[in-house]
Amino acid sequence: MLELHEAKLLFVGQDVSCLRQPNALDVSLFPTLEDDITECMENARKCLWEKMGLDPAPHELKTCRYLAELVGTRAARLYSCGIAAICKKRNIERCHVGVDGAIFGHYQNYRKRAAQALRDIFAWPDDLEDPIVFGFYKDGSGVGAALIAALAVERSDGPLLSRTEYF
Repeated sequence: MLELHEAKLLFVGQDVSCLRQPNALDVSLFPTLEDDITECMENARKCLWEKMGLDPAPHELKTCRYLAELVGTRAARLYSCGIAAICKKRNIERCHVGVDGAIFGHYQNYRKRAAQALRDIFAWPDDLEDPIVFGFYKDGSGVGAALIAALAVERSDGPLLSRTEYF
């Protein structure tokens, strides 16, 4: 977005200092931009105004929607690469992956893209139900921590970690 602004192709004449801030593009912005398929994109316009103080023209809204889709797709595919790598390394062919609901619960396209990426990586046939399934929870961090602790205790014969194993 910044490059497009500097090339005078996006948000011309507007203060885009908000885009220069770390984490300026909050994940909640992506589903709003992508899901607003109305002609005037009023929800997307309102979101950009309230969160960033930007007042985009109609063509800029469409560009923002396209950029959100590109970034969201790339993020979901990279996420799935990590899951696929773990499954391949450990020879896991079928499992449920617990994920934090912050993204998966509020960003439907992300969840669909992550699942599709796994289908692409593993080349599963179309008629096969996904052998690796994402399960998301509203408090995914807490649930994940509890699951990891339970697995560590189950696999432990002695102390869970020595002092040199902390990371």
